[in-house]
Amino acid sequence: MQLIRGGTADIDAEGKVIGFEEKPAEVNYPYSVPTFYIIKQEYVGLFKDYIQAGNNADANGNFIPYLLEQANVYGYVFNEYRYDIGTLESYEAVQEIFNKD
Repeated sequence: MQLIRGGTADIDAEGKVIGFEEKPAEVNYPYSVPTFYIIKQEYVGLFKDYIQAGNNADANGNFIPYLLEQANVYGYVFNEYRYDIGTLESYEAVQEIFNKD
């Protein structure tokens, strides 16, 4: 089983996020979500509410399912490939990809 190091999401035809899981045990949604979040000023106060309610603040992606209950959330689908270099091993693997002749 491959460890999922980030979030996964489902996005409808209008770009609305209709499902999100942070570091799921199994991939249930088609999109990988890098940690690029833009939060509208009007929702910044929800971070405090989220934490005061005793929710997990360990990974910022844990906030997104909570936000989905409070507001419409939209995603942008990149057509380019991205590389997660969160570990030394993944960094070395990406170096091999880019250093191929």
